[in-house]
Amino acid sequence: MAADNGFVNLEQLRLLANSDLLKDQLLVYCDLKTQREVLFATEINHLTRQELKGLQKDDMIRVMEMRLAALQLHH
Repeated sequence: MAADNGFVNLEQLRLLANSDLLKDQLLVYCDLKTQREVLFATEINHLTRQELKGLQKDDMIRVMEMRLAALQLHH
């Protein structure tokens, strides 16, 4: 549906809007663009949460290693 440059051509908009009226075509275009932006934001949110989980695990491992080193120094 979208061309390589990210734009929908006018004929596709006319068919999707089922209208020759520019207002209808603009509404369809904005709806398609909003859907893509929501999908993109959702993907970024998911990846960010995964990254944070990985960082939390790394931090917990470092804390455990530091505790082990502290215990070994104490004894």
